[in-house]
Amino acid sequence: MERVTRSTKAGFSIASGRLPGAQSKTAYVTTGPVDNVVPISTATNTAGKPINVPSEALLIAITPDGRTAYVCVGTEPSTLVPINTAGKAINAGSPWGVAITPDGRTVYAPTGSDTVVPVSTATNVPGKAIKVGNGPRAIAITPNGRTAYVANYGSASVTPINTATNTPSPAIRVGNMPDAIAIT
Repeated sequence: MERVTRSTKAGFSIASGRLPGAQSKTAYVTTGPVDNVVPISTATNTAGKPINVPSEALLIAITPDGRTAYVCVGTEPSTLVPINTAGKAINAGSPWGVAITPDGRTVYAPTGSDTVVPVSTATNVPGKAIKVGNGPRAIAITPNGRTAYVANYGSASVTPINTATNTPSPAIRVGNMPDAIAIT
């Protein structure tokens, strides 16, 4: 399972995962205004060769098998870019976040407007947008993969999404401007 840390002020995010056949884990760091992602060996704490992406690398999440990292790139409009595959940029609206189901089958990307876009990792094709609250910025998925929770910055709420059907449940009112979410 990957872990993502985000800092909008510093303009970076970190995700870690195991590459197939790798002996150690690798952390992947987006570098804000630079058009690349930097792999870091967690065994030696050394940076590897940067991986180029089409534009400003913002956020990142990695599939559980470690084979693909999905990077939110660009500012307006932003796109999802799979790296370590032969794939191309995915038009998933303007993602403000990214999370991957524990089984690695679906990427969920909040668009920052009022939707979350599911993307099949088998085809890298976006599915039908899911309507949530205003300004979704962050997303986290339960360890069993059944529910995604979306923090809606503009509507002071969190929207649960049933990942089996991609249907939202009624929003849960929380404090003003929720900007991050994590699940134990």
